[in-house]
Amino acid sequence: CLRGAIRISRAIENTLCLGLALVALGQVRLLQAQAAEGAERARFLRRARAEVARALGFAHLYTEPRAAGRLVLAQVALLEGSLSTAWQEATLAFEEARASDLALLQGRASRVRGAILAAQEDFEQADQHFEQALQMCRSHHMELERARTLHLYAEALLLRCVGASGSAMAHYQRGLNYLQEARVVYAQCHAALDSRQVELALRQAPSKRPFLGWF
Repeated sequence: CLRGAIRISRAIENTLCLGLALVALGQVRLLQAQAAEGAERARFLRRARAEVARALGFAHLYTEPRAAGRLVLAQVALLEGSLSTAWQEATLAFEEARASDLALLQGRASRVRGAILAAQEDFEQADQHFEQALQMCRSHHMELERARTLHLYAEALLLRCVGASGSAMAHYQRGLNYLQEARVVYAQCHAALDSRQVELALRQAPSKRPFLGWF
């Protein structure tokens, strides 16, 4: 369907529709990359970036697909380890979404910024952005987005489960609870790909459990 929309938009020279379709295709490529590994993941990331970059080149692209496209670029950069680029794109997306009162994209941008900060090990600031995203999701009853935020927040919490301390165990348990809550919502929303990813995270979680010693 997306390929068909792109062909028709090109044929009639409708850059607005073409931009929308390219951003949507970039989002699909990002999802494919998140589910892949190694060279295949890198290939999908390159394709996601290329599709969105073409869309953002259209001068009259609406604010919503422009901000959504920037979020794709931010997540591509995050997966590639280019954290400064990821932060720049996510912040631009957040500012554009806030200026146009786009609650869904504000929440997504806050979630992505939280993930970037967690990757930088700035956990205090990461928590603030994740909580901001969760509040936005709750206020606007965006359950699937809330589950995705819980999922990513959980991954960030599990990153800090190092050392033999009570705080490490608290982070582990909280992360595990968030993964389990996200799993329930994914099932309710019939989000199959998200469900597969959270099941994988739950299987991997025990390896991150802090060892507090023998008592």
